[in-house]
Amino acid sequence: MKGFGKIYEANSDDVDEAYEREARIASCFETVFMYSISLPGRYVDGNALDFVEGNPVWKVDAFRLMCGDLTLEATSRKMNVWILILTFVVIAVVLQIFAKTYSRR
Repeated sequence: MKGFGKIYEANSDDVDEAYEREARIASCFETVFMYSISLPGRYVDGNALDFVEGNPVWKVDAFRLMCGDLTLEATSRKMNVWILILTFVVIAVVLQIFAKTYSRR
């Protein structure tokens, strides 16, 4: 231990500076940003890996940004109730027309 103590004493400023530099770089990988979005309707497509209360959540840290930028994508679909009702009404009318047409024969 005495040998290492003397080496450290002789180079303490350089060793401390190198440690701080490396610790600063390593701290970038400890930081995590969580992005969440509340979508109208139901989530149908995107690149979210996790969900909280049905909403997509992206965890963005230095590891995911090493290869390049990260684009957060999400697509939702909201059901149009009036179109659904109109579709059923049209189907019912068409069935009534066919029923009357074929019942006369």
